[in-house]
Amino acid sequence: MKRGGPLARTTPLQRTPLVRHTELHRGGPLARSGALARSTPLAARRTTPRLVVADMPDGIGEDVAKDRVARRSKGWCEMRVPGFCRRRATNWCHRKAHGQGGLWQASNGLDGCGSGTTGCHGWCHSNPAAARERGWMLLSTEDPADVSVSLWDGRTVWLNDAGRYLDERGAA
Repeated sequence: MKRGGPLARTTPLQRTPLVRHTELHRGGPLARSGALARSTPLAARRTTPRLVVADMPDGIGEDVAKDRVARRSKGWCEMRVPGFCRRRATNWCHRKAHGQGGLWQASNGLDGCGSGTTGCHGWCHSNPAAARERGWMLLSTEDPADVSVSLWDGRTVWLNDAGRYLDERGAA
């Protein structure tokens, strides 16, 4: 009686040595090509200048925007989705994604709990249509200053770049 079924081998696997068809040649180091071959430092090759906080209008940059949003929220989650919220804000949530042209501006951010996969922030990414209805997530064509936000306490407000809630769009 045969053992092992139709795919069983009756002889052990034979190993054959690799055969080299060309000789190995010792040479110098590999030559760099393309961008690596240039002797100019990377900073000098930059085609567009880096934008620093001092160059940005109204001094808005990542640190400034995060500080303004944290002061606005007083460290509490601004979304507070029932069953998901952890109450304490732990990170910045872009309303208009950075990859869609969303800037580091207080009007484009919410203080949220969790991460991109947990808490209210995670809920937004798991439920984009519902988050858009509340103004928590925006399309790439929308301006954060023109779209209202529904807060956890039932208020509908607009956000400005100074880090304040506005009762009507564009009001000071």
